[in-house]
Amino acid sequence: TESSSEMVLMFAGNPDNNSSELEVSVLSDGRVSATYLDQIIESQDIVSDNLWHHVAVTVDTADNLIAMYIDGSLDSGSGSEVTISSGSAVGELSTFSLAYYPESSTGSAQYFQGNLDETRIWSAPRNVAQITGTMNQVLSGDEDNLSNYWNFNEDTGATINDIGGGLAAGTLVGM
Repeated sequence: TESSSEMVLMFAGNPDNNSSELEVSVLSDGRVSATYLDQIIESQDIVSDNLWHHVAVTVDTADNLIAMYIDGSLDSGSGSEVTISSGSAVGELSTFSLAYYPESSTGSAQYFQGNLDETRIWSAPRNVAQITGTMNQVLSGDEDNLSNYWNFNEDTGATINDIGGGLAAGTLVGM
């Protein structure tokens, strides 16, 4: 999908002021950007080529690293692995959205313009073998460390069900 501006795939923010804690976006040039608190990592690979791509961002707070994988390979873009501050973590009460960046005091809302098949959130960092082993698989929802899993397989209605352990249903808007 080509766009003249950044398109948000996933956003987790501070519920008090919508400041970004974790954001994954497709940049206007087709590269992927992930921001974790104040650390930014950007892909070298272009994902705006009208093909399906698998994007995985891992955050390892034990080793203080954030990494990005495109189609199962560690991306070689700027900071393919970036050191994060020790003890940094996204808050438990974060607001969360898919394909949408909430309106803030400094601008308007942003929406992803493209196709999104599924989103998974794991409670532990994943290695390349784990990522490639499940990236083209439909999951059952009870896999170890799977916190949230939205596979968008509902047939009707505006609710997307979280079949992972988090049980956080969502609502489709603007479809």
